[in-house]
Amino acid sequence: MEDRIKIDTTEESPTKRREERMRKNGQSKKKTKLVVNILIGIIGIILWGSIVYYGVNEAKSYIDNVNQKIENVQQQNAFQMNQLNEQIQQLNVELESIRNTIKEADNNLSSTGTIQKSIDKRLYELDKKLKELEESLDILQEAPQ
Repeated sequence: MEDRIKIDTTEESPTKRREERMRKNGQSKKKTKLVVNILIGIIGIILWGSIVYYGVNEAKSYIDNVNQKIENVQQQNAFQMNQLNEQIQQLNVELESIRNTIKEADNNLSSTGTIQKSIDKRLYELDKKLKELEESLDILQEAPQ
């Protein structure tokens, strides 16, 4: 019987074993929960970082696109301004030529009214075109650059 008593005292009771298992299971569940929470946090950080990276790239792409469009408009405006300046210069030359023709005609044919009217009419038309071109040039110069 003494052997039996010794065995009984060295063996754990079923209640103690159950409590031990429950304690180990509780610790295991806590560890599992901690690992899951850490993984969720890491995934959240990676997801957030990806969203920020994508947003920054999209914003940069949009800004680059807008800058390219602005540069294109500026180039077009500069080209059109050059064309208008050339047309104005040509009209000024033509206008000056007509003025000289008028002066010569005045000196030679001061009594002829029809030639004078024709020249005045042409001069008026050229003056009108010159004003229109100058207005177009002013509009282009006021455009944002």
